Amino acid sequence: MKMNWKVRKHCKVHLEKRAAQFGVEVPKDFAGLNVLPRNTPKHKLVASIKTPSPAHPKAVAAIAKVVKF
Repeated sequence: MKMNWKVRKHCKVHLEKRAAQFGVEVPKDFAGLNVLPRNTPKHKLVASIKTPSPAHPKAVAAIAKVVKF
């Protein structure tokens, strides 16, 4: 979302193509892709996903091996 509208539109096309490869549905309001006018300032865009996604257990284990506290 922290990009201008031209870059956001370009990323939308690539995001939708990649999601189609994996059979994943992209929400219409994801990353401000449905906001009109397109040139709405980025500080006025509102995130559609409010909760962080959970960490994958294998990713946590891999990071734990690299970073030792």
